[in-house]
Amino acid sequence: MDLKQAIKLQELKDLMVKNLIHGNHEFVLDIGFHALKISEDWQIYRDMGCSSLRLEKYKDAIDFFKQQLKLVAKKDAGVLQQLWAYMNLVNAQYHDKDYKAAMKTSRKLKIFNLNSENVQDVQLEMLQARFSM
Repeated sequence: MDLKQAIKLQELKDLMVKNLIHGNHEFVLDIGFHALKISEDWQIYRDMGCSSLRLEKYKDAIDFFKQQLKLVAKKDAGVLQQLWAYMNLVNAQYHDKDYKAAMKTSRKLKIFNLNSENVQDVQLEMLQARFSM
């Protein structure tokens, strides 16, 4: 991606956030599809998923949040980004009344499972590194 495309992509992402805040969800989706032609970015999928959720397009929201989760995982993002991606997906599945899928997705959160009896499910070093200063 050249500099001109990178600037255009950032402008589109900023415009998406601004319109998401103001409730222009159809416009957010339109902008998102244009932005995805430049580059796939987890933030674009997140914003498109949030707008789809607000428009009660739950299947679309689930698809967008799954893409967000894939990109966040591929990017090896931080703990909080991963948690937000999972939360978005579970929330969309819940609103779609697909409780079985929501429970299945929740079970994939082993690294955050603080209630587990298996100490290996909680990666304390990763959590400590993220939250200690």
